[in-house]
Amino acid sequence: VELFNAEELNSFGSFGIKLKPVDEMKRMWLIRAESEDEQNQWIEVFMNACKRSQPEPQSDEVYSEAFRCAYRVTRASYGYFGVFSIIGTESEMLEQLTYAVLNREILDDHIAVTSTNQTSPVKKKNVSTQVRSTVHKIVKPIVKSTWTAALDTALSMQKS
Repeated sequence: VELFNAEELNSFGSFGIKLKPVDEMKRMWLIRAESEDEQNQWIEVFMNACKRSQPEPQSDEVYSEAFRCAYRVTRASYGYFGVFSIIGTESEMLEQLTYAVLNREILDDHIAVTSTNQTSPVKKKNVSTQVRSTVHKIVKPIVKSTWTAALDTALSMQKS
């Protein structure tokens, strides 16, 4: 939850609130209040909602802990060290990690080479946005379906 910056104030007016998702590829919401008091009330509501929103936890704590451990090790193997937050479902976390690795390992270099032919900074940004958006749209369903299948298999093996 953020206030409008100067450019957004000029474009959309006063008393604006920006709802920015953790995942930069998801939609950002711009909301305008009628007064500063109303703006502050909405900020409080949105901040409270953000603090309270949690994905439904995995019902089996062993699987949850195994996921967190494997996720930590996988992050480290790709050079992402340090503290991380559990934000979203397991498949959303894997999706974000996969996308981050693809960005760093492949897309950044590919976009740099592809956009060298573009003379305009706007065109370079458009190329970058288009490539990243396309890859993100491909990664999401692949990671989600793979995670769901792996979890279903593990749970079915536990029952037998």
